Amino acid sequence: MIPSFPDPDEPNNGADEPGASEDGARSNNGAAENAAPSGGESNFERTGGGAPPPQAGDNGDLVQRKQKALWTLIGVSLVLGVIDVGLGGSLSESARFTLALVGNVALLVIAFHWLNLDSRQLGIRRPTWLNIGIVLLLIVFVPYYLYKTRPAGQRGSVLLGFVAVLFACVFASAIGSALAAVVTGTPIAPAG
Repeated sequence: MIPSFPDPDEPNNGADEPGASEDGARSNNGAAENAAPSGGESNFERTGGGAPPPQAGDNGDLVQRKQKALWTLIGVSLVLGVIDVGLGGSLSESARFTLALVGNVALLVIAFHWLNLDSRQLGIRRPTWLNIGIVLLLIVFVPYYLYKTRPAGQRGSVLLGFVAVLFACVFASAIGSALAAVVTGTPIAPAG
């Protein structure tokens, strides 16, 4: 069973749950050691039975893999910009829609890969409702995830990094579109 974080706002603080002792303290294999970085206010669980927690040597590998995932996001955005303008003029509206949908699904899969690596690095497990929220409204739920999983001093820089990655993807897509327009001589159609 994966231990959950005790909620300091709950009156019983877990006393009615299995594994609680008579004095109301949790005794589920060190849940206090696994307190959330944000002071226990998180809905995230530390991994216990699912994915193994990162080993000492894994942290550097996870950081490199996370960086590769971010560069892949930017690279795919560039390619999608090239494809949209390069092939866009010869495709029907439904084909362009399908192409955009496939591209967005690819970006979502890469983003989920990054989130899985990040969760593994932090030793936490995202709740199912958050995964569903990320699929439905990534722009809201990824910042929520980032905010809730970082200590107070690191939240601002991580959220700025998220915004920077978004801008980098948009910029890469625009560069890809411009390159395709120059090479093919196709004018870039206005959005909308």
